[in-house]
Amino acid sequence: MPELVLLAVHEAANDGATLPYIGAKLHQRLGRRIDPSLIVATLKNLAFSKEVVDRSTRFYAPGTSLAGGRAGSEAPTIKSLVVEALENAHGVGLGGAAIRDAIEKRHGRTIALSSLNPVLRQLERARRVAHVRRKWALSGMRSR
Repeated sequence: MPELVLLAVHEAANDGATLPYIGAKLHQRLGRRIDPSLIVATLKNLAFSKEVVDRSTRFYAPGTSLAGGRAGSEAPTIKSLVVEALENAHGVGLGGAAIRDAIEKRHGRTIALSSLNPVLRQLERARRVAHVRRKWALSGMRSR
């Protein structure tokens, strides 16, 4: 199973793979659901061996490129910070300012709107977030 988990992380590439994404990929490949605790344990082992980077946002990225080089930095990307903020909103949509505030409060990083808006649109095009009534939410979650 570690190989399949690693493959799912590489398929998500720098967009990062969340636990539900990895679980869905495993279900697709194996035809059965895998206990999330097994996936988490596998991710921890892969992070320990530096094959996967745990960006401390429940977002996992490749630790190396498939060609063998180091991929990206260990600092969370704006994209992963946005997804984390929306995950922590527990299904309640957040406006752009609320997303920025959540990121600044948790990580001490100030994200300019000129950086945030393109990332939100990218996530929207990838169908990972939805924009409803001037609020953003993870796809599959309603904005309240």
